[in-house]
Amino acid sequence: MKKPKQELSKRLRTFFRIEDNPIEWVKDTKGYYRCKFQVLPIGGDEY
Repeated sequence: MKKPKQELSKRLRTFFRIEDNPIEWVKDTKGYYRCKFQVLPIGGDEY
């Protein structure tokens, strides 16, 4: 799972032109990844 996550993070950083990692590892649980962004519809400021 680590390698696909790395590739996805790389593509998201390139597409959105960001420097920070868009997907974070959540340590305080049994371990899972969490996106640090939201996808909203065009014109939608909040969900």
